[in-house]
Amino acid sequence: MDALHYFWSALRQVENDTPKVSDFDLARIAPNAKGAFLSWIDATAEDPRYFQMAYHPCSPIPGMGLELSGKRLMEIPNSLHAKSTYVEYLRCKQWRTPLYYEIEQIIAGFQRHYYRLLLPLADDAGKVTRIVYMNHFLTPPRQLYRDEDNGYGGQAG
Repeated sequence: MDALHYFWSALRQVENDTPKVSDFDLARIAPNAKGAFLSWIDATAEDPRYFQMAYHPCSPIPGMGLELSGKRLMEIPNSLHAKSTYVEYLRCKQWRTPLYYEIEQIIAGFQRHYYRLLLPLADDAGKVTRIVYMNHFLTPPRQLYRDEDNGYGGQAG
């Protein structure tokens, strides 16, 4: 995460503005990141619900992994997670600045505790059209309960 942020910051100093998509080649910057939780969002749309995930890394949470690749943020199956994601990515786009979060959540019975870094990138006209993101898990995701059990061992409550 640090290396990505430092590279983004160095480009920002050179550009004296938001770094360009064309200067931020993930394969060149992080060639050994295959399988890491590193990807980008197409942020061309004005409405963040329509931001599109280029490649979504694997996830143990059903419906929250590779199957989200190419989908829009509004298609994230957990609506609370989707809505909070809209806000994060929209802020990054509008403020044109990196954002860093520590997130602890339970989705579909899986607990996740991780850092997320968002880095805005601009097209040649200077409009933010891409957001690179990386997650670093502080603890491995783990299943606490099956979602259909509602966390109560199958008892209705």
